[in-house]
Amino acid sequence: MLSVNKVFFTISIFVCIVGLTTGVNAPVVGFLKDTWFEEFLYSWSPVVFNVSCGYLISLFMWYLFVYRPYLHERNIIKNNIVVQYKRFKWSTINLLLHACDAEDKAYNSIDELCEYKKFREFFDKAKWYAVLNGLSDDNGYLDSIRLEIEIFYNDVSYVLNNVSFKDSEAHERFIILNENLFRLTQDYSCRVEYEKSLTTFIRSLLAQISVVDGVLDRDVVQEMIDSI
Repeated sequence: MLSVNKVFFTISIFVCIVGLTTGVNAPVVGFLKDTWFEEFLYSWSPVVFNVSCGYLISLFMWYLFVYRPYLHERNIIKNNIVVQYKRFKWSTINLLLHACDAEDKAYNSIDELCEYKKFREFFDKAKWYAVLNGLSDDNGYLDSIRLEIEIFYNDVSYVLNNVSFKDSEAHERFIILNENLFRLTQDYSCRVEYEKSLTTFIRSLLAQISVVDGVLDRDVVQEMIDSI
């Protein structure tokens, strides 16, 4: 479905092209002949020609110096958040594997576990309990995951501060994700409660398990990134 802006620009460009024909005394297109529009064009031909020419030149300059650089910057930001999201998943899963003392032969690669279905299959209930037990020990894994969350929080914040979203729902989801990440970056007074909040968030993100919707069959965060 075309946006209002695209329809407006398409119509305005067409009108300007028609207006340019008045400056060279060219006949108008067939369906405009013998209409009030043809009379208007030729009676005001110098004004119409100048306005049409100025509008098209201004539109071209806007595309060249404003819109094109904006699209380039937008693509750079999008590509960066794609890379950072993959890096966040890879680093976090690596820490979870160390926390539960998973053997290398138990999985093919960390890259494979970055796929939410594989993650959900590998980290079953027993394995997840092992993760929780590993994180409860004072071995630094919890703080390392917290650091990964802080880095990803900064990446998401950068997207929110520098991208104009086309989809309001995706923008709202980015804000919710940013808020959840921010809460997990803050100092905690109760380690047990913090562990519970962090592991619940990590599992919901990497396994795509929603408290409201249950088990999902899509990567919601990746969908949000694709909508940029």
